Order: sequence, then C-alpha cells, then structure tokens
Amino acid sequence: MVISALSMAFLAAAAVVHTPSEIVASSDSGDKYAPVRAADSNRNTRWASANYAALPQWIEFRFAEPVSLDTVILDMPVDTLYSPWKDVDLEFSSGDPISKSIEPDQTHAVFRFEPRSTQRVRAVIHSLHANRNYVGLVEVVFASDPDGGLWKAICSRTRLAK
Repeated sequence: MVISALSMAFLAAAAVVHTPSEIVASSDSGDKYAPVRAADSNRNTRWASANYAALPQWIEFRFAEPVSLDTVILDMPVDTLYSPWKDVDLEFSSGDPISKSIEPDQTHAVFRFEPRSTQRVRAVIHSLHANRNYVGLVEVVFASDPDGGLWKAICSRTRLAK
C-alpha cells in the first residue's frame, strides 16, 4: 500500500478522511520516530516505541473536535526490527473498544464498525507474534466510509487483515 494509492482511493470513494490534531504514545524512540510520524502521509517515516518497551504499547490520536468514524486502517511495519502485532484494541472517547487479532505477516489492518463520534482513538497493542526491538506504525487512516469504497479500493491493492 502506498500513500498515492490511498489518495487515489480517497478520490474514487465517497469517504471523508480525518486528520488528528495531536498524537501521543506510551513510548517512542526520539524525534525521528515520534508518534506524529504515524500520520504524516510519508511512508518513509513511522512511530517506533522505545527499544524493547514492555507491553501494552499504545498510540493515541486526538481530534480538535468530534469526528464521525466507521473505518480505521493501520499500516504496520514488519521486518527484522519491528514486532508483528497480534492482539490490538481500538479505544474511543466513549463506547466499547474494538478488538482484532492480526496474522503474523499482516502489514495492514482494517477496522470497520458502526459509525461513532469520537475525539480520540487509541490503538493498544496487547501482544505480538515475535519480540523484536520495536512496535511501530507507518501510517494510519481515519475515515467515514459508509459505502466501503475506500477500504475496498485499498484491499484490491494489498493484503489486509479484515
């Protein structure tokens, strides 16, 4: 998945994409891997936890005002330095969290859910398939995608955990 493909998918779909105003995390590996790197539309940057940080690790995205969401897409690095995510929860300002188990080779995960209004989304990583140096996140997309066009367009281009 590349950002240009995402951008084209956004245009092709009737989706509204939301950008967080603030991003914080349980830990990071300095400015080069700060939490803000997970939502900068640059696939060459990423958030990275502290080296061998204890679980759970989390990254939280805050919006200046409530947004309506029904889709969250996570683009996760999996290589010799980054641990593949296994069990993750998405927590919101209110309402129940959404849980997902991700396969060891999945680099993307799509969360589809009933629309909800929120000012905060926190991804909490509870377990990993392997213990490597870092937990990381390359990019995240927050959208209101009632027709499912955005995630279907992305699914056609890459293997996703649904």
